[in-house]
Amino acid sequence: MSKRIPVRSIFNLIYRRTILYSKTKADLQYKYSITKSFLAGIKIKIGGRLMTQRVIPRKSSRVFQRGAIATGKVTYVDWSRVNLKNKRGAHSITVTMSHVI
Repeated sequence: MSKRIPVRSIFNLIYRRTILYSKTKADLQYKYSITKSFLAGIKIKIGGRLMTQRVIPRKSSRVFQRGAIATGKVTYVDWSRVNLKNKRGAHSITVTMSHVI
């Protein structure tokens, strides 16, 4: 993450560009498509201190979610995690994505 750009503005950019699954739109747009896989939800979790955050005790986790992630509502859930270090300590970024097939 950048020192000058806040985390919230980066996530707003990501969320504005994602197209999530909608049953009515999917039936009309992809009626004759061979592969019917849609992005149902995305969740981004940051644990630890970023360079843009001030040091506040016991408040170091941020979660942003859009769409459905629950396994009962979606077909496939996949996640990935990266661990990084900076001068304020370590932090990890976890991205969870769910699909409807």
